[in-house]
Amino acid sequence: MAMQISEGDDDDLYYDAASENDFEAEDESDSDIDEDETINWDEEFRPPVHNFQGPDDQIKDDFRHHFGTSLDILRKFIDDSMVEKIAMESNRYAEQVKRTSPRAFIGWTPVTAADIWRFLSLILAMTLVKKSSYKEYWSTDPLVSTTFFPSVMSRDRFISILRALHFVNNATVPQTSQDRFIKLGSFMTDLLMNFQRAIHAGKVLCIDESLIPFKGRLSFKQYNPKKRSRFGVKLFLVVDSAMQFVLDVLPYQGKSTQITDRSWISLVGFGGAAVLTLLQPYLDAGRRIIIDNWFHSLKLARMLKDRLTYVLGTVQKRRKGIPRGARMTRKLRKGEVETFSDGDVLIERWQDRREVLILNTFMPHGMTEWPSTNPNNQRMKPDTVLLYNKTMGGVDNVDKTIKPNQSLRKSYKWYKKVAFYLVELSVYNSMIMYNTTQNDQVGFRRLNYEAFVKSIIHNILTKFPVARKPRGRPSQSRVSVPLANMHIPERVMKENGYPSKSDCFHCKTKLGKRTITQFKCLACEKRLCIGSSVFNCFKFYHDEMSPTDFITAPQLGLNGILHPRKSALKSNRNHF
Repeated sequence: MAMQISEGDDDDLYYDAASENDFEAEDESDSDIDEDETINWDEEFRPPVHNFQGPDDQIKDDFRHHFGTSLDILRKFIDDSMVEKIAMESNRYAEQVKRTSPRAFIGWTPVTAADIWRFLSLILAMTLVKKSSYKEYWSTDPLVSTTFFPSVMSRDRFISILRALHFVNNATVPQTSQDRFIKLGSFMTDLLMNFQRAIHAGKVLCIDESLIPFKGRLSFKQYNPKKRSRFGVKLFLVVDSAMQFVLDVLPYQGKSTQITDRSWISLVGFGGAAVLTLLQPYLDAGRRIIIDNWFHSLKLARMLKDRLTYVLGTVQKRRKGIPRGARMTRKLRKGEVETFSDGDVLIERWQDRREVLILNTFMPHGMTEWPSTNPNNQRMKPDTVLLYNKTMGGVDNVDKTIKPNQSLRKSYKWYKKVAFYLVELSVYNSMIMYNTTQNDQVGFRRLNYEAFVKSIIHNILTKFPVARKPRGRPSQSRVSVPLANMHIPERVMKENGYPSKSDCFHCKTKLGKRTITQFKCLACEKRLCIGSSVFNCFKFYHDEMSPTDFITAPQLGLNGILHPRKSALKSNRNHF
């Protein structure tokens, strides 16, 4: 993550937590500090800059017209086909697991697109209401209870959807696939394509990295000791500096990272190859690219200039081609500047709180007095440093907006964390589009991220309302049925008043295991377990029976079966 270079912060360093040397070619390129003796660094800087050719209005026609609600914009990014595919793959995954583990997903009801939207509304609400675990959101303790979450979805339903959440059919994933992000199916690809359909990329773009916290086992997990979340999944982001809109994302996944041309790694290192991959749709248009010293190199600047794309950013002294010698090594006084140019590239060495090295291909050297709150601290800064500080914070602004309101939970499934981050990224872009497209409306007020999330949650529950269960007693007429003919669990007692225990019929015959139970069915005379929804043999046994085996009793419930716990308490109250 880039910071203002005048603050004197150290540069971020990333380490591969799983492998020490994923890219040997990158290490060779970065460590080669031999100077190219054929370059004359005393030439006058003459940047033949190509004027940027782009539309005045960055927002494309499909997004320019007025949207009714904030949800309308979000659904342009996460469209209906994407949500329906998530619902389909989640249902498929639940059925696949149930075939191999019969006791998994007991009581699973297939999800619909409306269920997925309500589920996402709860995920977004958790970014606003912080609690220690998912279960705390459904707590009935008056001290911490929150009535909103149980009003939308039951806790068990939410946990079931979270467990089943899937984006691709596991049976169709090639075993030899090198793309680790194939676990997200087409969700990530479709989302990024929708981002790029929203606006025309502007004149100035910035590229930086972002880290999604994750401490689980993962081969391409990154480690940065200077980050608050030291371990995580790294993503490279392209942000339009004018609108602060995220245009594209490239996930880092070690050797499997989807670099367009693998030969770039040996030429400009892995960071430079990532920049070239992200910029493929934006080359040959005279754009200005702002990057930091993890990506930047002299070779990268020349390659981009050949494609009519100009770059500015900090650079490390050890990069290949950077001039050496007395002028580069002598100690500078604070505020002093040394410049180097070969006619096409300008390198500025400026001493602030620490030494700063700026390399650019489009901006001539100049100094501007920068105002300070301290009248005794008025100082001159290079124009390139001022432009860098003004335009490089695009990705930092995304992190600053999203991360204080992230719903982070411990999870073994890294791709679910990435998916939730992409949802939050789409909410962020929707906020940018909402505030930009509707600022000409009468009475319009800009919404910050938190207010925009609240608006989306309200709109989701309005668009996809929760189905309310009918309250009160059923209107059917009561039927008098002998109790002995009803399928009701009854606790069996010995003559001495102690419970009589025996093997469960269903566990023994269907599951091939022995389970002790105190209950039997009053009509079937079968010993059956009763308990939670996961281990309720009483329910499973009667679900397999023919409907004609039941005596209709509307006042007792569906198919004449009482709720096991309630019926046992009513019919055997004296035995407890």
